[in-house]
Amino acid sequence: METATEDYFSCTANDYWDGTNDDVPGGFMLEGLNPQYSYELRFFGSRASSASAITEYAAFGANEARASLLTGGDEVGRDGGNANDSNVAVLRGVKPDAFGQIFVDLTLMYGSSAHLNAMEITASAPALAPNYAGWRSQNFSAGELGNPALEAGVWGSDADPDGDGNSNLLEYASGGNPRVLDFQAPAFALESTAEGNVLSFTYRRNLAATDVRFQVQCTEEFGGWQDVADTAVSSANGVETRRATVSRVGYSQRWLRLKVELNQ
Repeated sequence: METATEDYFSCTANDYWDGTNDDVPGGFMLEGLNPQYSYELRFFGSRASSASAITEYAAFGANEARASLLTGGDEVGRDGGNANDSNVAVLRGVKPDAFGQIFVDLTLMYGSSAHLNAMEITASAPALAPNYAGWRSQNFSAGELGNPALEAGVWGSDADPDGDGNSNLLEYASGGNPRVLDFQAPAFALESTAEGNVLSFTYRRNLAATDVRFQVQCTEEFGGWQDVADTAVSSANGVETRRATVSRVGYSQRWLRLKVELNQ
């Protein structure tokens, strides 16, 4: 850890309410994270001191994780020094809250101060479920799935528990998260050119959702829907973006829709 800074983040808070001004742990917030990802946080703390010092690192988002590290003390270094020079505290599987935030606290467990010299963050995309039934079991508890009263509002195919306008089936089909309100990555979008002569429909497809059929359709009068071909425009993290385009020339009105169905 030769590149770890000596101008470290530190605090003397021990999380005990004893009337001092350092009862609450020191901390900071990470933002701009993907709520659908899980994160591994690795903390390195070190200070040369013959007296032992232990720091607890805690992360809070959609879940919580904690780990402690001996940052200083007699012969804690690899060559007998009194500063930590090789050990790290690791928090695995930390998930951000719905706003893409993780809050990190440093608490003094033993000694005179808690330290953070360096931190590493690793993001992992979620494993995509092989089918709709598996996806539901990943996103809803056994208690929820076993409660028929919650089908309409929580775990059913037409339910929308996060209120973002996408049903659970559409969340699965598009690689979305039914528990996270997300308007920045919509499952589909309808666009028109500035001249108004072309109408395009773009949608996101979960490539692991092989038990789902996708079909863009067009109509000039509701009731006579016709299939429209679409093409892939991009792909990332197991989700493909596809687009269908039709002309508006010669039509007083046209509509496009996406039909999503489970294979029977």
